[in-house]
Amino acid sequence: RLRDKMSNNMQVHPQAQREPPSRALRSVCLETREIADNTFEALTEQEEKLRRAHQSLATMEDDLNDGDRLLRSIGSIWGQLSNYFRPTETDVHADEFRAEEARRQHKLDKQMNRHEADYDKTMRERAKGEAPFRLVSPDPVVNEKQKYLEEQDKDLDDVLDALAVIKLRAKQMNSVLDSSNSRIEDMHNRTERTNNRVEHQTRLATKYAK
Repeated sequence: RLRDKMSNNMQVHPQAQREPPSRALRSVCLETREIADNTFEALTEQEEKLRRAHQSLATMEDDLNDGDRLLRSIGSIWGQLSNYFRPTETDVHADEFRAEEARRQHKLDKQMNRHEADYDKTMRERAKGEAPFRLVSPDPVVNEKQKYLEEQDKDLDDVLDALAVIKLRAKQMNSVLDSSNSRIEDMHNRTERTNNRVEHQTRLATKYAK
């Protein structure tokens, strides 16, 4: 319908239509696609920073676990031996922490692959449905109209391509935001617990130092 309407406009004003009306729509869609690409890239970088911070927090918990063992074993040889071989409750928490991070990353990768597959499927279906539109005529007026319609078709194809990418980026950004929110919430809870452990170890170290 949009293509027919544009064609009718050309018939009424054949000289005034320098460019197909679809050209402005194409420009807007391409600009929106560029914004979506840049936003997705920024979110991906933020997600990577959160992932590294998550790993740093896990390393910090490992260091605190070593500190717990050291503090418990002060003044006791048998305590040193038993603490060396016995896992602590915080060791279990650290393992769960890494396992949860692995599950979160696996879920995000799986969602990204599914979004890419949906996009590829959409583009393949579009390619199958495309048919050449040709009108050969010795009449220059007809040829001019044919050229106009071909430009219009190309603009609309570009619009559909841009919309497909925008849809893909929207799905990807939604998945990244869900993963980032989950990481932030987890890091908030674990940071509070880590602060409590640091304070506890500081009090024990001060006590043993006296």
